[in-house]
Amino acid sequence: MQTILTRGSFAAVVVALSAATASAHISGITSTDNSSGVFDVATHQTSVGPVGVAGNAVSFTHTTQLVNTAAFTGGVVQTSVGNSSFQLAFTVEDPGNVGFEISLDQLLRGYSGVDVQVGQGNATGVSYFVQFDDSTDAPDTFSNFVPAFIGTSGVGLTVPDGSEPDSARDFFEAIDSDVLGSYVGTTDFVLDFTTGFSPTTNVFFQNGGVGSGEINYGLGTSQIGDDFTADELGHFLTVTATFVPEPASLGLLGVLGLGLLRRR
Repeated sequence: MQTILTRGSFAAVVVALSAATASAHISGITSTDNSSGVFDVATHQTSVGPVGVAGNAVSFTHTTQLVNTAAFTGGVVQTSVGNSSFQLAFTVEDPGNVGFEISLDQLLRGYSGVDVQVGQGNATGVSYFVQFDDSTDAPDTFSNFVPAFIGTSGVGLTVPDGSEPDSARDFFEAIDSDVLGSYVGTTDFVLDFTTGFSPTTNVFFQNGGVGSGEINYGLGTSQIGDDFTADELGHFLTVTATFVPEPASLGLLGVLGLGLLRRR
């Protein structure tokens, strides 16, 4: 006797897969500020937004804002060095073993500026790299080193002795998107945002220069360029887990679909 697959049985499988996807979520999000140098709680801030769901995608946002300012009165190798660094940890809940892809979308927006009375002044920043670890391997053995974001803005200005003081501003904006991998089942993730091999922000004056410099990515009350408000400046990161039925589930749906096409 042949077994005839019905629309009801096909619908039941679809409902089961939908239920498995519906239980998927992102939980346990923590953000740790590991910055050093000139930064403190007033000059380097990180925040995490709520988890959102859109179709089969679950995502959350992370924002970093910073400002590095310094005034110099003359001398050799005058520097204000800041290292912007933070760690994101989170868990993608996939109890139904549906399977998902992790991706990053980033925006970095800010400016560098110098005001020079005499000599040469510079301001440079910000560059981010990310190291990516997951619970499918041994702890702290990064399964992937992704240069997921490398962005730098900078400005320099020289005012000869006896000339009028001058100022310069350089606005910076860049975007980046990366896919970090595909997984099945509930998985823990760690993203370490660091500066690689050099400090993130530098404000410095050379050759006995006198003046001030600033790197601003959303904090402070100084000039904001290009019509952006302070809250529109910073490093904005969106982490997204996009869930898809695993191949075995897709194959089952295909078999059931063919059953529905069987002629009586």
